[in-house]
Amino acid sequence: MESLLGSFYSRIRGSQEDIASAGLCYLLERSDHAKEAVYSIIRAGSNTELKDLSFRSQVSGENQERPDLVGTDAEGRERLIIEAKFMAGLTKNQPVQYMKRVERVAGVLLFVCPSQRMQSLKRDLYFQIHKNYDKVIVEDKQFHIRFADLCSVILISWEELLRIMELELTRGEERELLSDLHQIRGLCEKIESESIMPISSADLSPSIGKRVLSYYQIVDKVFEELKNEPVGAVSAGMKRTAQYGGYSIYFQVRNLNYTLALNFDFWQKYAGTPFWFTFQDDYLQAVG
Repeated sequence: MESLLGSFYSRIRGSQEDIASAGLCYLLERSDHAKEAVYSIIRAGSNTELKDLSFRSQVSGENQERPDLVGTDAEGRERLIIEAKFMAGLTKNQPVQYMKRVERVAGVLLFVCPSQRMQSLKRDLYFQIHKNYDKVIVEDKQFHIRFADLCSVILISWEELLRIMELELTRGEERELLSDLHQIRGLCEKIESESIMPISSADLSPSIGKRVLSYYQIVDKVFEELKNEPVGAVSAGMKRTAQYGGYSIYFQVRNLNYTLALNFDFWQKYAGTPFWFTFQDDYLQAVG
């Protein structure tokens, strides 16, 4: 059965991340068992011991960055930052400016996202971290990125986070908060399963249409540039194809078949780009 909060998903204006992270903050402010669930995730992912943190939401930093949740210790030091994600991309402050806030105390940055986005978000995070830090260590099993022995970045799915919190709240017999957790879970499940996101007036701006159209034009321009490169003649069998969720140009150079594509489905599922390039050998295609 759909939760009450989930049923209002289409009527929620603004950021779904803000609603979910506010619910998470609500639980952490009211329950030591909910906090222990988060501490256990941190211990498993980074061997960092956290305890007795106080949580606040939307705490601005020196560069006007505002993480969703910040956990501070008794001395007022920021030891844990939690950032809630669904489909929104990384901002210019993520993750590096957030990491700078916790690295001086060997803290942790925890990203929470849908399970189907774990791999693509991890790649995006690693790319941004690697540009700014040396000695980056990736531990695939825990979706854990550690750098310079200063702090850790951990990814966890909403499903797993809420499952662990549910176990701790059940152990503490906190029935009212369990009901609140189920509301948050219902909202997260609705957001992840909903194929059509709520549309605001800003989403219908002509600038959005112009941006989407420019993606198609970029694919055409890249192909025109490829035709001018001395890599071998593009065959006359080239064709353009529009399909649900994108646009593709198929062509052949020597014995390889290429596809240059705009693919919105791959964009949301696999990596932070709408542009994709594939190739296939004639022989492999014939026998495979």
